[in-house]
Amino acid sequence: MDSEDCIYGVDLTVTDERDALQVIRSKGIDISTISRILCRHVSSVYRELERNSGSFNIYLAEKAHKKAVKRRKLHSPKPVTDNKHLMMCVERLLRKEYSPVLYEKMLFPENMFIMPM
Repeated sequence: MDSEDCIYGVDLTVTDERDALQVIRSKGIDISTISRILCRHVSSVYRELERNSGSFNIYLAEKAHKKAVKRRKLHSPKPVTDNKHLMMCVERLLRKEYSPVLYEKMLFPENMFIMPM
């Protein structure tokens, strides 16, 4: 999709895009047109509406943003800092500037497997 096809441009913040989506969707404009206006893929707009629309299939930007933030917090990986021995090993390896692949092989050799030829 070319940037000249976009009405709003690509420099909108997420909340600006959600506000625009709320207004455009309330006008009854179809998803493919909305995707062109916001410079987003049709599936991204569809997914946003599906995940974050409320009761009666009404999309409200503020509620959508809260739902998205909550969902992101639930699924964000948490750093493993309670294992002191692991943290010491990682710090030692980082000081030696090995590659991340080598870190994994040294710390978790049980995860390695041999590819058949």
